[in-house]
Amino acid sequence: MKRIIAITLTLVMLTGAAACSKTERNSRRGSDEENYKPQGIEELQEIEGPMLEVVSTEHFPVEDDTDIENTVIVEYDGDVYEVDTNYLNYHLSDEEYMWLYRFCTESVANDTFADYYEDVCDGTTYRFTFYDEDGNAHLIYDGYIYENEELQSVIDIYGNYYVDGYT
Repeated sequence: MKRIIAITLTLVMLTGAAACSKTERNSRRGSDEENYKPQGIEELQEIEGPMLEVVSTEHFPVEDDTDIENTVIVEYDGDVYEVDTNYLNYHLSDEEYMWLYRFCTESVANDTFADYYEDVCDGTTYRFTFYDEDGNAHLIYDGYIYENEELQSVIDIYGNYYVDGYT
């Protein structure tokens, strides 16, 4: 019985010591937060080519052939730019980058937006295409996003960098 108590106490002490050392590592990481990179981000950013393409199309209800299309590319290295004008040109923060990458991979893996639809006749539609690590294109969603906060969050990430807002 004494042996079981000794073993139990030893395990409790080891667990406590492991928790303390983990807390100490996390607090050191927090003090050096600007140098902290999420695990795997460096490998992802070494991939060449686009990670996400977002094409927005403004649809006008009356006039034919007046739709205006705009394409924004998020590269695997974290750079973001507007294709036609190169107006939007910046580098994502690590947090934004990892959020977008997770959004893309999880949306494709779960086919999250396969049945999503908004019944709207004019305004702006968005087509989200994810390019995996091998360059294969995967359509995430194509349509209106007025009622979907998660899809709007993607637009908000790069929309925050526009001087006059986003389309």
